[in-house]
Amino acid sequence: MLLLNGTADLQVSAKRNLIPLRRALHAARRPFTAYRLEGVNHLFQPAPAQWPLVNGVQQATFSPTALKKINDWVTIKTKVPPTLPPWASSRPCRRSRLNS
Repeated sequence: MLLLNGTADLQVSAKRNLIPLRRALHAARRPFTAYRLEGVNHLFQPAPAQWPLVNGVQQATFSPTALKKINDWVTIKTKVPPTLPPWASSRPCRRSRLNS
């Protein structure tokens, strides 16, 4: 589970939200990753001063920091383990006994 909360979120406080969620998931022995994103609001937007200019007007954008955290987490969680070649089995080989 990935927990993200912005410090500029006025609807859900990062401080009041992340601490109980972390405790509950830890107590339930559920794996999770949690990030508090500095200066990011409820819609995962950075401060308006950081918005890009489009035709001379600042446009709201998704936080590049949040996007990177999500991308990195998904990449790690969906990584397919390498497969072993048939000759590199992790099980010990048994020799078959032929008729002697």
